[in-house]
Amino acid sequence: MGKRFIGSLILLFAIPSFAQADSIVRVGACKTAYHPKSLIVRDSLLYLADGGSFVVIDVSDPTNPWVRSVLEDPFGITPEVVGINVFAKDTLAYIRENEVFAIINIVDPDSLFLIKAILIPGCMGDPRGLFVADTIAFLANMNHGIIICDIKDPTNPSWVDTFSTYWAINLTMRDSILFIADLDSVLIVNAKNPMNLQRISSVPSLELKGTHGRIYDVAVRGDYAYFTVNWYWSPGKLGIVDISDLKNPEIIGEVRGLKGAPVAIDLENDYVYIAASWAESRKEKGVRGGIRVADIANPDSASLTVSYDTPGNPKDVYVVGDLIYVADYDSVQILRHICSGIEEREKLKLQSVELKVYPNPFKRQVAIEFTVPFSANACLEIYDAVGRKVRTLYNGILWHTTFKFYWNGKDDYGKEVAVGKYFVTLTPEGLWAPTGEEIIYLK
Repeated sequence: MGKRFIGSLILLFAIPSFAQADSIVRVGACKTAYHPKSLIVRDSLLYLADGGSFVVIDVSDPTNPWVRSVLEDPFGITPEVVGINVFAKDTLAYIRENEVFAIINIVDPDSLFLIKAILIPGCMGDPRGLFVADTIAFLANMNHGIIICDIKDPTNPSWVDTFSTYWAINLTMRDSILFIADLDSVLIVNAKNPMNLQRISSVPSLELKGTHGRIYDVAVRGDYAYFTVNWYWSPGKLGIVDISDLKNPEIIGEVRGLKGAPVAIDLENDYVYIAASWAESRKEKGVRGGIRVADIANPDSASLTVSYDTPGNPKDVYVVGDLIYVADYDSVQILRHICSGIEEREKLKLQSVELKVYPNPFKRQVAIEFTVPFSANACLEIYDAVGRKVRTLYNGILWHTTFKFYWNGKDDYGKEVAVGKYFVTLTPEGLWAPTGEEIIYLK
């Protein structure tokens, strides 16, 4: 009965199957002591700026990440100092707070130690940018623009120069070219000679239609740069720039509908992964934070493919393969992006979910019980015999566990339904198939 019903239900109500859209599923999570701000993954280790500490998390098994070691107060000043950015390279990790830049030895992940921390006077605001190239560290700073530190000798790093910008928040580097999220524009700078940075050009965010916002992050691949824009008065968006001619960059597209305030991005394969914090926009009041994914296989026609709300408030995202690592308020969340290509669909083995409905028929109340094989967004609904939706029992994230819901024979408006045949449907966005069962209501 149940199997025959599922097939007819999909035709009757046009419920999409999983194979028709990208999906994100939760793989694992790791609680942290403070509030994660920035992360980076190298091999099987995740390095995290976690408020007042520097944390190494073992992610060799994504389903069971665990805190391997913690270095409290890496700045050597006070545990209240908050680490807001981390960069790991070879045997060293670099972490910065507004006025402090520190270098940590990570040769032995189980025995971390601070090599040196230096003060950078006058830094303030919420600068996030940190990029290490050879013996130079570039730090974005709202007050000073770009701060240039000589790190050739890790035991004696020094602030050697600054490069003035409007209000630098974040940055990245490719082939000796700096791309700077400079509040209201993407600034492109030649950094071949770190002691003599040269401005090449800029791309104002106002060139995006209807944009009045700040640029929080920028990422580059090939001939294109991608940047996030958010502002209190308008929903966030992703801007796409053709940088094939660095002297004349041109905005060629945008992606809207990000649902939240985009603060960080990462690129992997043909996708942009966006960490969107709780909405600041009045137009989007109450929108939860999460990960938004845009398909950039064709940058001039990029589109949003999937949105996934996380439990917390994302501050950073880092992607390796199909795994997405998220700094999510009080934990690191590990997600998996399941793509909708033909190859991926053929490889997927959708697991079925059995709905246990009892008593059936029922008079006052019916219980609906099921076990979720993988965490995913899902919708549990009641339909009548002719396909009209009667009641939404749940719409949101279902974690990997057993659930029990109840229906009292009333619709979404609290009105009692007529005696007769109804169907309960469970429609997921994950590695398990849509399913349904018939139930009979008796007064």
